[in-house]
Amino acid sequence: MNEHYEPRLPGEPMKELIEKIESHEIKFSTLNALEMFGRDGTHHTLAYANKVKTLEIWEIDPQFEEALHNNLPNANVKIVNSIKTLKDGTNLSTYDFIVIDCTMATYGPVINGEFEYCEHFDFIKEIHKISNDNVIIVINVNESPYNYEQNPLWRKRRIEFYGDRDTTNIDLEFFIKFYEKLFLEIGFKVIFQENVIRAKVNGKAMLHYIAYKLKRI
Repeated sequence: MNEHYEPRLPGEPMKELIEKIESHEIKFSTLNALEMFGRDGTHHTLAYANKVKTLEIWEIDPQFEEALHNNLPNANVKIVNSIKTLKDGTNLSTYDFIVIDCTMATYGPVINGEFEYCEHFDFIKEIHKISNDNVIIVINVNESPYNYEQNPLWRKRRIEFYGDRDTTNIDLEFFIKFYEKLFLEIGFKVIFQENVIRAKVNGKAMLHYIAYKLKRI
């Protein structure tokens, strides 16, 4: 069966997610935000940029720098390798709202014939380095990867990260509990979580935002 990818309009899912977070009496006007993978800022950053106290954007590709300044003139734009910056952990600021919207596949430099990175797997356990004691982390999770069979390395990396299971179809509830445990392992308890659908395949939910409100233990 041919796969039919059905994304929602840019910005719509993030707006819905923000509304859900605000229902918990979170005031975005008090939050210092970081967009870790900025691109040109139009996909979803605009949905919350004017709501937060401050906004910093990390983007590896200098071709997007001018667009970021134009689209988000009040943001502090840094052209950096987000993953390397986080892993190096030198003179890092901390934030209250962190959005992780990296490629939902394998990507980055090629090492020994394979892409080095996969989704957020290579750095999510180091997110505490840039988190305030109370922080909201937004991640993407992929229930049923699109065109999965064309990327066997992606499948391999997902099995390594999520455990020996069928990663072609992972239930959302598994993800919610998996990351709650992961955040606990790095020193945070979950205060609440919210999620929204970003895209469907053949009418079935595929890609989600999950937002976790965390408190450092």
